[in-house]
Amino acid sequence: MKRFLSLILLLSLILSGCSLGQEQFIEPVTFYYLKDHSSKENYDAFFSEGAIGSETREASGHRYDLNYLAALYLQGPTDQQLRSTFPAGSKVMDIQLEDGAMHITMNTISSQLNDMDLTIACACLARTFMDLTQLETVHVVSYNSEQKLLFSRSFKSDNLILEDLYIPIPESTEATQ
Repeated sequence: MKRFLSLILLLSLILSGCSLGQEQFIEPVTFYYLKDHSSKENYDAFFSEGAIGSETREASGHRYDLNYLAALYLQGPTDQQLRSTFPAGSKVMDIQLEDGAMHITMNTISSQLNDMDLTIACACLARTFMDLTQLETVHVVSYNSEQKLLFSRSFKSDNLILEDLYIPIPESTEATQ
């Protein structure tokens, strides 16, 4: 009787589409975020594996809706090993595709980041949209209410490096004179 019930349970899981622990995505998208380095193990991984990580999210029915994907991205990562790169309240105000490039206009909240954090945040966003659209150039800008430019960052896929390529140079054992 137990075998029969186990078989029925197994068949119902298989027929219902349960993947028994493996997440299946119908329309997967990859979002790039900064790795969280607040804990000791995350801190070690931050420096040994690079600062940027990715997660796969479901975009069923919205795979080509760039405004939806931008809003989903700005909600932040679901993976606890990653952290949002933009401050709360950040929004994409406009996305334009022009001459093989994407132009993303952010609200003014994003300009509250310091230069380094803003560049990293924009690089993660650019990498995300380069992967989604296969475009090679992404420009991220923000204007204030008087249309004064607050920041502008441009990224090309051939020079956007999101990996730590630092290789320590061994110290020479010879005495220098």
